Amino acid sequence: MKHFTRSCISVLAMLTVMLFFLWEDHSSRIMGSLPWLILLACPLMHVFMHRRHGKALDSHEESAASKDRREQRRESTRPRAGSGSQHRTRQE
Repeated sequence: MKHFTRSCISVLAMLTVMLFFLWEDHSSRIMGSLPWLILLACPLMHVFMHRRHGKALDSHEESAASKDRREQRRESTRPRAGSGSQHRTRQE
């Protein structure tokens, strides 16, 4: 565990006291505006988090690298002829 010096502990204590008095003086304003801040957060989250949600990319917009990766995935999932990778059924 990190060793705290006296000056670090005293700064943390002063910050704690300052935050306590700030909360005591302004808690009614903060709690009164909290429902409005939550309502404001909804459209902001919608704009920033769902930026490209549901929009399909056209084939000409896709990069060559993503096409190559997609083709490599297709090739890796295809069974190869003569590799003996056919599925066997379990006999009961």
